[in-house]
Amino acid sequence: MNAKSLPEDHFKNVTIASDGTISFQKETLSREELMARLRELKTAEPDTIVLLRCDGGRSYGEVIELMRDIKNSGFTKISLVTQAERKR
Repeated sequence: MNAKSLPEDHFKNVTIASDGTISFQKETLSREELMARLRELKTAEPDTIVLLRCDGGRSYGEVIELMRDIKNSGFTKISLVTQAERKR
């Protein structure tokens, strides 16, 4: 099955903003709240894919740490979402 045929509700977004705030589906959460929400989601919707979006100003270590936390909440399907470079 390719990505185009998956219903959009199979994907959930986690974002680290430029100021370091974390959001899940556009709702700002603490890291602990995010992990609790993800554990609940994994139980309810085990086939969900987590899309991790990060501001380019955040450190590599911070992104890897959040990816590790997401994985520890039960998700193995995690994708980093990047923006295409703008033409000048």
